[in-house]
Amino acid sequence: MNPTHVSTLYALGQFLMQSGRQEEGIELIQASEEIRTRHGGETIGIA
Repeated sequence: MNPTHVSTLYALGQFLMQSGRQEEGIELIQASEEIRTRHGGETIGIA
């Protein structure tokens, strides 16, 4: 997956959590972290 897409998943997850949609936000953040881990934990632009 493109690193930009992974960063976008993470950012969208944060946005959802701030908007009161905790469950969906957590799922997206976890998915982005899982993808990053599968790619050797390399830095992919997630702040």
